[in-house]
Amino acid sequence: MKNNTETIEFSNVTLFPKKSTFLGLLLTTLLVLSITFIIFLTWTTLVEIEEVHFPAIERSAINVRLVNLIDYQFDLAFKTKSKKIVLDLKLNFDSLEQNFKSLSLDKSDSDEEIFKNGKRVITLLNRGKWQEAQSFIEENKFEQKLEDFSFRIFDQTEDMADSRDKNSLRIKSFIDRTIIFSLLIFLFIIYVIIKIYRGYSLNLKERLYAEDKAKQLSKQRKSLIHVLCHDLGNPVSAIHGLIEVAHLIPEKERATILDTIKDNTQVALDIIELTRKMQAIETGKLSLELTPTSFDASLKKSIGILKERIGAKNIEINLLYNPEIKILADETTLVNSILNNILTNSIKFSNDDSKIDISSSEKEEYVEITIRDYGIGMPEHILENVFSETVETSRAGTNGEAGTGFGMPLVKKFIEAYEGHIEIHSSTTGEQKGTISILTFKKA
Repeated sequence: MKNNTETIEFSNVTLFPKKSTFLGLLLTTLLVLSITFIIFLTWTTLVEIEEVHFPAIERSAINVRLVNLIDYQFDLAFKTKSKKIVLDLKLNFDSLEQNFKSLSLDKSDSDEEIFKNGKRVITLLNRGKWQEAQSFIEENKFEQKLEDFSFRIFDQTEDMADSRDKNSLRIKSFIDRTIIFSLLIFLFIIYVIIKIYRGYSLNLKERLYAEDKAKQLSKQRKSLIHVLCHDLGNPVSAIHGLIEVAHLIPEKERATILDTIKDNTQVALDIIELTRKMQAIETGKLSLELTPTSFDASLKKSIGILKERIGAKNIEINLLYNPEIKILADETTLVNSILNNILTNSIKFSNDDSKIDISSSEKEEYVEITIRDYGIGMPEHILENVFSETVETSRAGTNGEAGTGFGMPLVKKFIEAYEGHIEIHSSTTGEQKGTISILTFKKA
């Protein structure tokens, strides 16, 4: 036997205020500032790296070697009196002057004097005035000044080497800080993006929730119409049937008929009040007041309302439950929207001279009421959608009785309001043919 089980689940939709626009603006500003700062750091670092890769120290070191070579060539020129050596000396001396002046170093008047005297000596040598050149060197102490110049260049080169090493360490530290800062910015941006995503997700959830509520309100209005049409049908049909046969009933029994009509009229009024109450419940303006309710008394009220239909098919109702059972329920909805609907379906889809068994079982906090008919059962496609308010499940009964297909969704709605649940098992063939409805209520 197939079954359809509905279990109540309660969920809270939590909606928080969003600051997506503010966070988006913050993120954009942060991105612009971060990119600008990183570009600046990168440019500065590249300049520093260029200085490391093309250092002045290399040119300064060349100058040290040139000074030593020039000192040696002066001595060699005087010994050999070779024009070729004098020419090489001039070229090296010009290179020394050019390299020295290209460096960003502190320069003194003595440096200029060395280059001036050196050029004078080379000019004299080039003219073959060896003696005059020697005298000039001795008078101006050129050899001693050239040696001092060599030591000074060497010391400057050492200082530049130390500065280069320190600069390299500074640049490395600078790059490390830039990488760490960029990583922190990246992580913060990821964090902000996640916050924005969550904000938009919640905003989307809120919009979808609002749309769903709008659809539910529309469906609820249709449900109210269904309730009136469906549930008012039972008492109104009973009243109509009694009025039609009233003229055939002896006058002394008409008082009983009038009482029955009065009872059914009250039922119709109760249903109208129930409809108003259900609308208030669905809009959150009212909640059902669950009180200890006698299941036996409620069931007998329902059977009394449906006795014309029961009698028309000569259906036997077997009461196999504990009559002392009390459940937490609202009696009006229990009778008119739950028991009437389930019993109406059992009668509608039962054959003449059939039976309906109503039994119970008790657990610690719950009571299970089982309503079993031996009728034609439900096809699979109807069983799967028996609680749907949108899928058409209405069909004619065994004697052509009409229906709306809205009874079981209404049953489910109120069972859930009682904090209980309902199971439907049904089969159209075999020994299990028929339908079993299991209603679970909280024990009072």
